[in-house]
Amino acid sequence: MRLAKIIDELNQFEKGAFVKLLEQLAEANGKGAMLNDILIKSSGDELKKAEGQAIAKVFHLLEDEFKQHLVGAFQNCASQFDLLSDIISRDGNAMMSAVWFSKLYEAEIKATKSSVKQLEKTLADGGDLPVERHRAYRVFNACLKTAYENDIANNLDPKITADEQSILSTLAKALNLSGHEVNLLNYTVIPLQKREITDLSEDLVKLGVVFVVRKTGRVFVADEVVRLLRQVRGREVADKYFKRVLRLLKDPEINNICKAHGMPIRGVEREAKIRQMIADGISFTQTLAEDIHKEGSSVNERKKRINELCDLGLPDVKLTGSTLDLKIQSLVEYFDEVEREDRIGISMEGYDHLIRDLAEFFPKKFKAWIKAEFELQEEDESITAEFLTQFNIKPRDVLEVVDSKELSRFVKDKGIKSRGVDILNVLEQYKDTQNLFFENYEALATRDLNALKEAGINVKESELGLKFEDITQLMLEELGFNVDVDLKNQVNTKRDKVDILVNLGNSQVMLVECKTVKDSTYNKFSSIIRQLKSYNSLLQGKGLHVVKALIVAPDFSEDFVADAELEYDLSPSLLKAGELRTIHAAFKQQSKHQALPEKLLSHARDVVIDAERVVKSMLR
Repeated sequence: MRLAKIIDELNQFEKGAFVKLLEQLAEANGKGAMLNDILIKSSGDELKKAEGQAIAKVFHLLEDEFKQHLVGAFQNCASQFDLLSDIISRDGNAMMSAVWFSKLYEAEIKATKSSVKQLEKTLADGGDLPVERHRAYRVFNACLKTAYENDIANNLDPKITADEQSILSTLAKALNLSGHEVNLLNYTVIPLQKREITDLSEDLVKLGVVFVVRKTGRVFVADEVVRLLRQVRGREVADKYFKRVLRLLKDPEINNICKAHGMPIRGVEREAKIRQMIADGISFTQTLAEDIHKEGSSVNERKKRINELCDLGLPDVKLTGSTLDLKIQSLVEYFDEVEREDRIGISMEGYDHLIRDLAEFFPKKFKAWIKAEFELQEEDESITAEFLTQFNIKPRDVLEVVDSKELSRFVKDKGIKSRGVDILNVLEQYKDTQNLFFENYEALATRDLNALKEAGINVKESELGLKFEDITQLMLEELGFNVDVDLKNQVNTKRDKVDILVNLGNSQVMLVECKTVKDSTYNKFSSIIRQLKSYNSLLQGKGLHVVKALIVAPDFSEDFVADAELEYDLSPSLLKAGELRTIHAAFKQQSKHQALPEKLLSHARDVVIDAERVVKSMLR
């Protein structure tokens, strides 16, 4: 879940520790003035009273400092922060109950102790490890023991200092040890004792990595914090993206990775090997640069293979750079961008449609697969698009949970094309659902639930207004308008919330207000003009000039049109939903333009915009 959304759901006490930490980091690093500038441009309030978007901007300002703060937290050996960060960084743990957090912690402690016990035996006799791997373990273990226990000789509590931790991190990288291997080796020296979950939660809140709602005990972890935790832990991309790449590899390449990290090869299924690689926290860049390739492979052969992987299953990736390292880095950056995006690749309706079809086709398996893959709470019964997007789980992430053979059966049953990559074909198939909303745009505007249901669109009545706004935004974007969501979020307040803001450049904007109404004729001019004037004042305060106020509704009463003609301050233009649909359809089918000339709407002289006139001008 995004930081801004979490903050807006908390009271001042619940976000207090995080806000105080940001203020301390800003003051300690000479960024107090920049923090104040952000607050002045947003709400003008002090940070503890600021809204989510403003606090998220402050966090972005202090990302490097927050990252160093996390590095320091990992150096406290007794805190078990390494183990806890692995739990809260997993995809399905963006929000959870305190009880579920406790269960995950207990399971992690139990599994870690079991693995440590096995590792201690391996350190003693070598087990099945290759000689070089055994030596790497013993070298790191010996250095770790010295770093931890050398304080005892000076009559001090044993600890690992920042300098010692830095040296150990460098040593681990040189020995090609995964994050998981380092964790286990740490606990062969540092005693691992179960702690009280309330103490752990309190520590994590003070560190600024989780938020706890006192009334419900709900634990929230922000996506932005998780990204920094992974960076500090040396995990360049989210587990689900690493898994996506591993599943594109050939079996010999998977086995090469196993050899490089001393993992068993024989008698272990391919998917089990991949899960072990993810659990062990092996390096994404190291895997693609070294581990998957045959010994003696040239740099050109390695670069060619990376290109092939992207062509095979990552068609949106545009690799840049002439060297192998730069190509892999561009792949890391691609996954980072995907994770930061709110877009899910298909419409929310299409996502819901996909989930329903998968649940019907795999009635006893689908929900279990999803919960197991993302560690979702056992009591979470409803698996919907809205629910999953709160965890940043997108359609492709869901499809990758389904076994490849099972997915092929689904593809065949639904009549989806089978040539190429099944996952990409399924996504393309369900992407078309968005067009259903375009085709039934007027029914959405008039809140005609029966017409929408007959068209195969399932939407709640309470969601119709927001859905109309979303589809209007999509239409404007497809017409080539620069719908600036970030700018809208920056200027919106709890009282004033602009529906759509089109950035025309040079500090000029077009204000778009969307209204649905059951009787198809909108007649509340006095209320909407008060809204628009309030928005205009808000935008002027941000140094923005409203060139045009555009009202989109099913239709307008004669009195409404007459009142709009007499409004000279904002000179609003009125656009009927059917007229916008006509313009949008004509543009997609006939226009030679890359984008609709913005002046056709932003500088429209008519109070009521005529679609026929716009289309004629567009087609010239």
